[in-house]
Amino acid sequence: LAFYCRLLKVSRQGFYDYRKRQGRPWKHEALANIMLDIVRQDPENDNYGGRRMYEALSLRKEEQHLAIDIPSERTVYRIMERLSSNWQWPD
Repeated sequence: LAFYCRLLKVSRQGFYDYRKRQGRPWKHEALANIMLDIVRQDPENDNYGGRRMYEALSLRKEEQHLAIDIPSERTVYRIMERLSSNWQWPD
């Protein structure tokens, strides 16, 4: 194990922390699902940027009384980036 950690330039503790986190669900999974629902609602929603999606999430939370914390606009943008690189926005 020490050989591979040196080869990959990671510490043993970092490796074991990674292994511990590996099975956990993504902390923004619920928020990402709501974002995908917003995009599926209307074909024009697929061009939303971070600010528009943040506003749409705020409206959805208010209208449906959702018990979910909405992070900053920047974090919403990062979630959108991750969704677009991993899952692709629905057509």
